Amino acid sequence: MLSSLGRNRMLYLLPSSIGATTGRAMVGNDLFRKSAQCAFATTSKNTESVSTAFPAKVAVVGAGSFGSAMTRIIAKAIAPDGSERSTDIAWYARRSSIVEEINTQRTNSQYLPGAVFPSHVKATSNLQECIDGAGVIVLAIPTGFLPPLLEDLQLSPNSVVVSVLKSLKYSPNEQKMVTSVDIINQHLSEGKSNPPAAVVALSGPNLYREMVSDEEFAEATIGYDDDNDECQGNLEAARLVQRITSSSCFQTSLTNDRVGVELCGGLKNVFSLAVGYMEGLDLGWNARSAAMRAGQHEMARFMNSRGMGVSSTVFETSAGVGDLVLTCTAGRGRTLAAAFVREGLKEGFVSTKDDSIERWEQLENTMLNGMKLPDWHNAQYVHQALVDWNLTNDFPLLEAVYQIGFEGQHPKTIVDALSRSIVVADKK
Repeated sequence: MLSSLGRNRMLYLLPSSIGATTGRAMVGNDLFRKSAQCAFATTSKNTESVSTAFPAKVAVVGAGSFGSAMTRIIAKAIAPDGSERSTDIAWYARRSSIVEEINTQRTNSQYLPGAVFPSHVKATSNLQECIDGAGVIVLAIPTGFLPPLLEDLQLSPNSVVVSVLKSLKYSPNEQKMVTSVDIINQHLSEGKSNPPAAVVALSGPNLYREMVSDEEFAEATIGYDDDNDECQGNLEAARLVQRITSSSCFQTSLTNDRVGVELCGGLKNVFSLAVGYMEGLDLGWNARSAAMRAGQHEMARFMNSRGMGVSSTVFETSAGVGDLVLTCTAGRGRTLAAAFVREGLKEGFVSTKDDSIERWEQLENTMLNGMKLPDWHNAQYVHQALVDWNLTNDFPLLEAVYQIGFEGQHPKTIVDALSRSIVVADKK
């Protein structure tokens, strides 16, 4: 039961119709950081308000599966009946062959077969041309490509940047987890660009093939940082993103726990590997559901260690328990982990980290049509954090995922780790 006292932690704005919203507040625990920092607080007071009207231009950077799905989602939200609208959608694809296919055939057959993109979507392989004049910029590329991409960008003044990435890093120097929005903020502040009005994170239980179907339904959560004296307009920016993504088939809600949204998105990927290991061992759904429950407990404890101050209510959002359940039952990371175990049972398990990474990469290339997953990378960064924080014994499931995936530990040990994780969870 959510407390009716304390400061508003979550705000759900549910579209009552296309282009209009009604709000109701859901009150949670006052666990958030007292002073959320604007990305550019040290260099610029970015206090202009953000209009929630449809912008003249939206840019999507990345033409992989999820970038394609987000482009289709935005196109439907802006023009739900397929009619022309005053908002243009610019779409960056690195390969000229994909650009030509999108602009001439209105399809992206490699990454989203069957989807048709409307005429107000224009693809380009010129990144600066794509983002010039865009009121909203959606970043949907692998995190590893972000630094060189961001450093030379020139954003339009007062633009809003949206991350749909679910990758985590770890900073040994600062001994803290680093999210995709942290990376975006850092490189934009160090580059030549105007500061954005805000950088928000969109995350949820989204299978890209279902996201683009008019017969399906999906939801996501938009996480933003609390406004403060240095940075106003984050809520307005999040509302704008909500407006350009919400339709009858795709519903978004808001929370002022951006860090919680991103950590949920990154950590659930690691637990999907645990479920995948079990699948590779032919363990049933009793064990896998137990792993999901234990994973949720470990996720909550991890996110509230080291003073991260994440709200407990973020787990109730689509970015929390919703995404955990979907990823552990239908996610590609789970499938990849099951193949990793089966390959080991057939060919022998590798004993070094370098050989393990090579096997993950080979399976990824064979099974995923060139797509890159953050799941097994996230497991390495989480392990680094647990070692530095001296907490490996407190997170048996997270640690076992790493040891099996990278240090040659036999996959059968995942059952013992699950049992120990349940004991820890039930003591809390």
